[in-house]
Amino acid sequence: VLFVARDGQRLPAIIDALAFAAPGLPVLELPAWDCLPYDRVSPGADAAARRLDALSAIVALAKKPHRAVILTT
Repeated sequence: VLFVARDGQRLPAIIDALAFAAPGLPVLELPAWDCLPYDRVSPGADAAARRLDALSAIVALAKKPHRAVILTT
């Protein structure tokens, strides 16, 4: 399941609600970039690393029969 939140401030509440409603369900957060599209500033290393971690976790879960929720903005 892919859930697209309106903004990054809503993600913690959604993560908490999912942890309460389905404690065994893997929840992966695909964080937003910390720059605007077509901006002359490159994304920060921290944001890029967190996104790569999330993408590698998605690939790892795709090989398993488990379901997961992917959260992004």
